[in-house]
Amino acid sequence: MPFDWTGEKLVQRSSNTVVSMNTQDNTLWQHQKYFRKKRSDIPSLNNTAITDEQKAELLAETFQSNFTDNIRPANFNTNIDALVTNTLENFFTNPPSTPITPTDPIEIINYAKKLKNNKSLGTDMISNKMIKKLPLKAVLTLTFLSN
Repeated sequence: MPFDWTGEKLVQRSSNTVVSMNTQDNTLWQHQKYFRKKRSDIPSLNNTAITDEQKAELLAETFQSNFTDNIRPANFNTNIDALVTNTLENFFTNPPSTPITPTDPIEIINYAKKLKNNKSLGTDMISNKMIKKLPLKAVLTLTFLSN
């Protein structure tokens, strides 16, 4: 039996989903992201395909047009390629004029002190309070990694 999208089962299912959401396991935030995020519509494939052969041919044409190389015309002549090549070669052959000074643990501690306490957690679930209370060994490890 197909799923009843208009009846009471759908209403019951959606109400059960809403009731089961909470902020502790991020289900509430995952559902609200769906409503806040802009979704792009999938473009049509230009034709209506009914049979399997028509569908396969239409998909093949779409993939072929989407995944072909951009070929420059024969009369396309510019110095941009040479300029980009020369700039990159100069960048990689000449060392930077001002060397980057290595960081020290005091600099990392000072940056940690400037962090605001009440900012939300990132995807790594590390709060700014946790960063501020890092032990010295962890700060030294961060210093080693950044240098």
